[in-house]
Amino acid sequence: MICTILDWEKRSLHDVALQAIFDVGNKEEGNVKNRLGYELGIEFIEQQKPFEIRNRKNDNLTNR
Repeated sequence: MICTILDWEKRSLHDVALQAIFDVGNKEEGNVKNRLGYELGIEFIEQQKPFEIRNRKNDNLTNR
């Protein structure tokens, strides 16, 4: 798990099939937000908040 986070540049890219699944999920997320917003009047304040990964020395590992 740690190597996956620290050495993310070395990982191979996912294939077309997996990207298609991500794309469908992203599209459906937009559809759900639109339906909730229009039909129920729900306002989205924050979504998919960025995060940081820090080591024990408090070095930021996210933006390497």
